[in-house]
Amino acid sequence: MKRKETRKKGIVVFIGILFINLIIFNSLLLNSPFLNSETPNQNENNFQDFYSILNTQGQGANISLLHDPYTLNFNDTWHFFDENFESDLNYLYYGEGDVDGTITEDLIYSLDNLLLYNTLLKQIYDYDSSEILEKYLALKDTSLWYQGSSEYEYGFINSVDNTTGTINSFQRVLIDNLMPIFLLGENIEGSVSGSYKTELENAFTLINSTQFLDINSEIFYHTNSSSGEIYALDNLYAVLANLLINQTDGLDDAIKVRAGILANQTMETLSETFWDSINLGYDYSASSALSITNNNKYLETNALGIITLLEYWKINNKSEYIANATSLYNNINNTLWYEFGTNGLYTNRSSTDWSGNITDDADLKANAMMMRACLELFEVSGNRSYYNRAIELYNAFEDIFYDTNNNAYAKSKSTEGIDDKKNHLYNLRVCEAYLYALEIYDNSSISCSFNKSEQVPEFIFNQESLVITSNYSYNSFYGTFGIPNATLTYTIRDPSGDILETLNKTTNENGTHTLTYLISNELP
Repeated sequence: MKRKETRKKGIVVFIGILFINLIIFNSLLLNSPFLNSETPNQNENNFQDFYSILNTQGQGANISLLHDPYTLNFNDTWHFFDENFESDLNYLYYGEGDVDGTITEDLIYSLDNLLLYNTLLKQIYDYDSSEILEKYLALKDTSLWYQGSSEYEYGFINSVDNTTGTINSFQRVLIDNLMPIFLLGENIEGSVSGSYKTELENAFTLINSTQFLDINSEIFYHTNSSSGEIYALDNLYAVLANLLINQTDGLDDAIKVRAGILANQTMETLSETFWDSINLGYDYSASSALSITNNNKYLETNALGIITLLEYWKINNKSEYIANATSLYNNINNTLWYEFGTNGLYTNRSSTDWSGNITDDADLKANAMMMRACLELFEVSGNRSYYNRAIELYNAFEDIFYDTNNNAYAKSKSTEGIDDKKNHLYNLRVCEAYLYALEIYDNSSISCSFNKSEQVPEFIFNQESLVITSNYSYNSFYGTFGIPNATLTYTIRDPSGDILETLNKTTNENGTHTLTYLISNELP
């Protein structure tokens, strides 16, 4: 016999994912500390109404949990560097200090000051493209910028001395002069034009010149007009910079075509010279004649190798590149992963055949690069194991490296202890990895549908059972991937906020779970 239907109003369902502490609202809230979630309801047009409820009916809950976890320390970290690392030269900041920020090296580096505006400050101040250009031109107006008398004698030098304000070295490092391409190219709004276009094309023209490019060997020098060592790391960055130029709308066609050619040529030289096809990894360095001089497998080089292989695969879709990226990850993971108590990190390098790690040092900058590599693998594959590894690294950064007294990250960790010096570049590379994680976070979602409920904000169910179907997924250009085996916690509360029941469930192989909850007459 069918019982009389009773109208149950105000039953509240809360869903949390992974490791979340749930927030209490008289509505439905979805949140995860590491993967984002969309507002759940039956109609996307109801989203704004729902957020109004969150803002007005918080009941003292911690709204900060609605924000991403990755940028929570950014303001405090910037305060530390702004207070301790600001030099006597306009716009410029030192490279390294001790544990408390007392400067230990009186040098100011181009790379640090360029990367600062593409990571930490960009996120804090939400710079638009015109402001990015303004900051870039201001840096060009400092002693870090070199302008000689010949056509290609320009660019950022490695460092200046704060005490004298003079150039510490007139050498221009390749990575320093690739950084303007990333800074300007990654912050374009729409199609590039005007002075923005001119500056970006000038940055490309410099690296395309014989100042940095060995035309015969089709490889890039470490420094301008160099006859010394050639490094895989430099050339992997060069591939990424040229791919960015090639894919940027509004640049001259000849420049875009030339950048594509350079990316292809450099990738081919890397494959022929630096890629170890037997042991599956990138060797560290070669002579100017492209004879390998150091065949050890360094974490930073090979983490960037994963990123570059994937970015190159996105353009040409050749399976060998994604296969090599996967093999490279497996070698790094099997050889360099090291447990420091409850946290794991990757050590800095292995022997040529990945037979074992050479050192127990774990470098923050290299591990930040590896975190991004894991996230890129997750982005293209939807394989959650890569994402889980990235989160393990995130936890290690926060547990091991983050100095809560000074609000900045230490430099490295070994079995003997921690190197607690504060390095500007290392902290910015962590910020860079966290901003990439934020992109992943912004593209993950959980959506829910209810059986015959009225629209937000009432959530009135005139049914004997409440049926909620939850779909947890990551959405990227390469597809929508259901996230399996994710823990969903359903907390059923009455209108007064008292917990009636808590149910822990798990998504299936498609990232879906359906909950059926009986609405009985005994409910208050």
